[in-house]
Amino acid sequence: MRLSHKIVFLVVINLSFGQLCAHAAGPHAKAGSPMNRMVVEVDPEAPLADQLDSMFMIAKSEPVRARELLERLLVDPRFAAQHKGVRHDAYSLSTWLALQEGNYTRALASARQRKAADPDVREDWYPLATLEYEAGNREASVLAIIHLVRTWPVQEDVIDTGLVSQLLYQSELPAPARLGLLEALTQADWMQGRSQNSSLWYELTLMQLLAGRVGQARESAQHVDSPESIVKLRSDRQFDQLIDRNAPRFDVGLAAKNQVETLQRLASATPDSLQLRNELNDAMLTAGMTQAALHHADLILSEMAQMAEEDALFTDMDAKAWTMNNRAVALRRLGRPEEAIQQLETASRLDEGGGANVSQILNLAQLYSSMGRPQQARATMLRLGEALSPYGKMVKASTEHRIAVQTGDDAAAREAMQYLRKHRSTSHSLYLWALLETGQLDQAAELLKVLLASPDDRSEALGWAQHSIEIAPQAADVVPEANFKAVLARPDVVAAIDKVGHVERYPIFVGYMNN
Repeated sequence: MRLSHKIVFLVVINLSFGQLCAHAAGPHAKAGSPMNRMVVEVDPEAPLADQLDSMFMIAKSEPVRARELLERLLVDPRFAAQHKGVRHDAYSLSTWLALQEGNYTRALASARQRKAADPDVREDWYPLATLEYEAGNREASVLAIIHLVRTWPVQEDVIDTGLVSQLLYQSELPAPARLGLLEALTQADWMQGRSQNSSLWYELTLMQLLAGRVGQARESAQHVDSPESIVKLRSDRQFDQLIDRNAPRFDVGLAAKNQVETLQRLASATPDSLQLRNELNDAMLTAGMTQAALHHADLILSEMAQMAEEDALFTDMDAKAWTMNNRAVALRRLGRPEEAIQQLETASRLDEGGGANVSQILNLAQLYSSMGRPQQARATMLRLGEALSPYGKMVKASTEHRIAVQTGDDAAAREAMQYLRKHRSTSHSLYLWALLETGQLDQAAELLKVLLASPDDRSEALGWAQHSIEIAPQAADVVPEANFKAVLARPDVVAAIDKVGHVERYPIFVGYMNN
């Protein structure tokens, strides 16, 4: 499997601990609280609001004492009659202290009570959604996000794309909850002009079509504007009734060009956003503008190298690892894999969400595997932590399978294959690659036919069958890629594809071999 240039969030909780703590104090709290005041005593005879102020002062230096004092305040008979702002601040402090202790169960309970005390505080809803997700309450997380975007539509700076991605693609939400989330985000124009917005419109189009709401699906399809999502519409026959394949609106090459231009405008309008610059770089890579993408990444990293530590160019400096990741992709596509390795080595040692950089460690290990360097891939994998998302665990198993196959460790290969087979719904592509690596072409063909027969899953398989820009494979990828082309050429697979889809050639990077 080739190194992905798509941003994949591999951590389970997508708002970092530090960010949650920063949100937890809430807007009602006074400037400088709870962390920056000197230690003080609490007068038990003082009004509860004054006692709470003192607890905010104590919290940073004596969190255990602050929690004990706060627990007494929360059960005080007078507390229920306090102004909603006082009650909100008390539960905000309780949330913050619980997060400091790593007690997510208590943090969630406090966040819920904070919302009940004053539901009109915008800043409370996304941390609540994140804590609900972390607790496994997927539908409650969705409801919190829906309320947030319907009440305060402009949320690009609040809602993390990783949480939305996990909820939509990894959580097996009930259809009504998934549809509600899609409708709320698209109606709010969340991430307008960016590929995330187009992906939402595509998913909404599919759900509406499968529900028999053809008119709504046709309208939603008009909002799909990223090249990758347009390929999904064009390649699947079930969308033929919704789109005009000859219209400029659904021209993939034009969409790729427009996406680059749109992101250039957005990045220029928000110069302190590294994420937008990375998305621009990603769009360049999709459009085949590889040299331009490399130049763009070089420029960003050069600017960052020259800045003073206290004078950050961007508000999201933690996205630097993905700038490096995109640069590595460009280098690999330009036939400079050793430089790509060095760039990923550097990127993989940057923090991700305050912990080990799972994403770049896995991408580096995959690239080592593609180059036929299993020992270096294995050494890289030793740096992984335990906090992996379901997709992250699949990438880990895929890499372990590749290492085992390349080193002749049959037992380890069987174990990894068993995991990939059991959890294949998380990533059909990684399971398929393992089958191709081991020459199980009949099983690979059957997997493709099963996916093609499913209206929900066929877009993935049809995407793999499309023709697009190609690059020479790395040493260990030659056989699996040849096996995949052989599978696609089988009469039964050709017939299965033709029954439900179209195969075309596109002037972008798309398809299985370019993931």
